[in-house]
Amino acid sequence: TRVSGPLVFPGLYFTVLFAAFAAVQGLRGVRPSAAWRAVRTRPALLIALGVFDGASFLVHSVGVLLAPVAYFIGVKRLSSVVSVAAGGLLFREGHLRPRVAGALCMVAGVVLLTL
Repeated sequence: TRVSGPLVFPGLYFTVLFAAFAAVQGLRGVRPSAAWRAVRTRPALLIALGVFDGASFLVHSVGVLLAPVAYFIGVKRLSSVVSVAAGGLLFREGHLRPRVAGALCMVAGVVLLTL
């Protein structure tokens, strides 16, 4: 039996993560005003990043419920192909051959899972 739904974990995770980071920053003596200054300069960007990160985490949580975890994670790892392509085409990163080989290994794993 399930104790909670897929909406509980992302909310709890981000709450605990925020509290932990805030505690560490407080112990390090970082003043909150420095962090809020960054928030005030680009609020729309930070809100958009938060919304997209939260949505991706929510989709992940629901996906784990809908499919066997090994299959879900395998398909999710296909995003590495997009990352390698973006690195090579958009950011002109070097050493693409080993990165492409690794991405193709992940694609082969997803194909094997499918078969």
